[in-house]
Amino acid sequence: MNQKFIKKLVVVTVIASTLACRMNIGGPTPERTIPVSTEALGQLDSALSTAFQADTNSITITVTEEQLTSFAAYRFTTNSDLSIQNPQIFLQNGQIEFYGQVERGGILFNAHITLQVYPDENGRLNVQITSIDLGPIPVTQTLQHQINDMVDQALSNTIESKTAGFYIQGITIANGKMVITATKQ
Repeated sequence: MNQKFIKKLVVVTVIASTLACRMNIGGPTPERTIPVSTEALGQLDSALSTAFQADTNSITITVTEEQLTSFAAYRFTTNSDLSIQNPQIFLQNGQIEFYGQVERGGILFNAHITLQVYPDENGRLNVQITSIDLGPIPVTQTLQHQINDMVDQALSNTIESKTAGFYIQGITIANGKMVITATKQ
């Protein structure tokens, strides 16, 4: 083979692989951006600590979109197993809408997951994914179940340590807020 041809082939291969590593293949994006702040993260931590340490039988916790988005951003940057960037969490119409950029195999794509959260018969938090949009990547039932299990596990691990000894009675999601009511068991 011609040495010039081999050199050109190597250069083209290197350029193509570099572009592929930075390729964003698109997908759904949110209509607005929720700011991420350490102040909102601190407010969430303080609200949860205050509520669960209160000397009362019933508690009500109100969580905002900014607090949950800040929590998700912090969680994803401190957990190297999760390659999710720019999370945005919206609380509207009885559901949680999650947007984020996911990186897999050097390809970046936008994701949109719609969730419903509710207490089960034992007063524990349950999460059910109602829709997943990963842009051009098809979502099989198996993948949806895997993502649902992963989200359920992550939320359960985060919430259950704080809610031990409480029975969640209700969760209301509307107008950028999620309100959780619970009683001591």
